[in-house]
Amino acid sequence: MLVHYYRGRYWTGIRAACEPVFHSDKLQSYVPITNTALTSLIQKLDAVQTEGPVEINLALAGMTMDVIGASAFG
Repeated sequence: MLVHYYRGRYWTGIRAACEPVFHSDKLQSYVPITNTALTSLIQKLDAVQTEGPVEINLALAGMTMDVIGASAFG
């Protein structure tokens, strides 16, 4: 019983800390950051178009990290 209480309080605290980040107003502010990262990804993919196969999972992971980094750290 104590374990469920602790987990419930723990996750409630995590949710309370993270919830403002996912508010619709805050998400709207991420659109320009995401667009910039997507434009960069498209330019990189256009540049390698003639060079052969691309590891798309690495390219998308890099773009994701760009968005997260810019969103979190400005």
